[in-house]
Amino acid sequence: MKINKSFILFITVLLIVGMLSVVQGADRVFLSFAGGPQAGSAVMDSVAAVAGLLNKEVEDVNLTPASSAGASENVRRVNTREADMGGVFLADMYEGYNGVGNWEGKEQPNIRAVGVLYASYTHVVALESSGIKTWNDLVGKKVAVGGQGMGTALLSERLFKELGIWDEIDVAYLGGGNQVTALRDGQIDAFLWSPGYPGPTIVDISTTKDIVLIDVATKAKEVGFFEKYPYYFPGEIPGGTYRGVEETVPVIMSGCYWIANKDLSEDLVYEMTKAAYSEEGVEYLKSTYNSLKTMGEKDTIVKGITIPFHPGARKYWEEIGVL
Repeated sequence: MKINKSFILFITVLLIVGMLSVVQGADRVFLSFAGGPQAGSAVMDSVAAVAGLLNKEVEDVNLTPASSAGASENVRRVNTREADMGGVFLADMYEGYNGVGNWEGKEQPNIRAVGVLYASYTHVVALESSGIKTWNDLVGKKVAVGGQGMGTALLSERLFKELGIWDEIDVAYLGGGNQVTALRDGQIDAFLWSPGYPGPTIVDISTTKDIVLIDVATKAKEVGFFEKYPYYFPGEIPGGTYRGVEETVPVIMSGCYWIANKDLSEDLVYEMTKAAYSEEGVEYLKSTYNSLKTMGEKDTIVKGITIPFHPGARKYWEEIGVL
């Protein structure tokens, strides 16, 4: 039987292409990036934007944004590597790694810092029609404080306990877009939320309802809140940020940060950090989710981080002179 040489060549090429495809598929890295609840979560919006950029810019990476109970839960998930990376608040990162505060005796030693995602501004929002004007007016009212396990819920409890009203408000564990819906429908009187500014969910309700932002930061400073919890610091939301709120409002600030499991490849984390924090990367992320503009501000990129950096991230920060 005479075998056609062209046919043999064709089969050989197919086998080589097939083998190359298998090798390429084997080299592909599949990772999960834990965010928050799907609806209106600033953490989820942030990690989704970063994941989209990294899938586009870093070769052989397939990064999936994963919903979770929130930033505090993400500390545990990254520590156990149920998630490879996550978005967490500064307080949870510090307390979880060190096993103090709400993480007393439950150290999370496998988390490593990458950098900031966004600065968070604690908004306490009520409808103007509610008559709520000051923090003390929240007594006896139903206040949404973030979902169970969220960093916002932990901040709310710390804050309202220091103000002496935690046991005098009707606490509702709702987060993100659920807070806005509940406020609009009259199911709650106010909510506390810590996005960047302007916060999309707050812009949303301010376009259809007259809102007020409550100053809790001035009283927090008076009672020593910032000394007791050094991972929070005072800031402000400029007047005119939201429709109808013309005065500058003092607020409590912190930040949402990117963490990774310590066992992730140094080279891979270096490439991801470089892609996300480059000038081009930040411009893309700002266009996707504006609060991520903080990632381009070199004086805040690593501000407040007190746990070890992932070696890949540290390599990049040293390379560009941030560390």
